[in-house]
Amino acid sequence: YKVDFTYQYNVAEIAAKNGVSQYVLISSASANSKSKNFYIRTKGELEVAVRALPFIKISILRPGQLDGKRIQKRLAERIGLYIMKGLNRIGLFKRYKPIPASKVAKAMLSAVKESHSSIYTLDEVFKLAE
Repeated sequence: YKVDFTYQYNVAEIAAKNGVSQYVLISSASANSKSKNFYIRTKGELEVAVRALPFIKISILRPGQLDGKRIQKRLAERIGLYIMKGLNRIGLFKRYKPIPASKVAKAMLSAVKESHSSIYTLDEVFKLAE
């Protein structure tokens, strides 16, 4: 909770208090503040809390599982990515399609250029990254 909510909310709150007018939040494909799943609920609660801050514009990106190079070796994550990519190839769980972290970064930059607040689904995150 500390990593997925507290730290991220604290950064957003500090930004708002210092006059930052727009904010980009990386959330999760299934974020839902009412979910029974801890991670999904935490991400949903974070979205609700950040939207309550006085930003002029907030862009929330809901990517799938992040793919890319890591400093730490995360065997379980690599196995999960391998499995998810296989399931995607046969048409399953497309809503959770892994996305390279570099594409999420490009999508963040594109979202900043948009004129309005928005929540971007996984498909929209891929489009923003083009």
